[in-house]
Amino acid sequence: MACLVLFFLVGGVVPAVVFSATPEFAPGPETVATSVGLVSQGASVGLLVGPPAAAAVVTAMGGWSAMLVFLSIASTATIVSALFCAERSHRTCDWRDSLSESRKSAVQIVDAVNRIRGGTGR
Repeated sequence: MACLVLFFLVGGVVPAVVFSATPEFAPGPETVATSVGLVSQGASVGLLVGPPAAAAVVTAMGGWSAMLVFLSIASTATIVSALFCAERSHRTCDWRDSLSESRKSAVQIVDAVNRIRGGTGR
């Protein structure tokens, strides 16, 4: 039961992190919306293709033990893709610096509002 609760608590973190990080990896400010759309489409394709592919593997191999191989291959492909994307994202873009500055400003504004309301801030 504890694992189930942990799974559901952590399961919501991944999409939040992915969608919040997407603007940082977009080629430019004019492509942020397109990048978020592509991430959304990728997630949807995974949700559409993943379960039938898993069922096909389990059926073809005759048991759930084959899922270890299937998930290992899928995880490896995901890691390789992430490393490829990370390598490409290290190219410098001026707009990313200003985005980070605007995030800092937003945090400062939220902290100021919390202090005015009598909260402790962050």
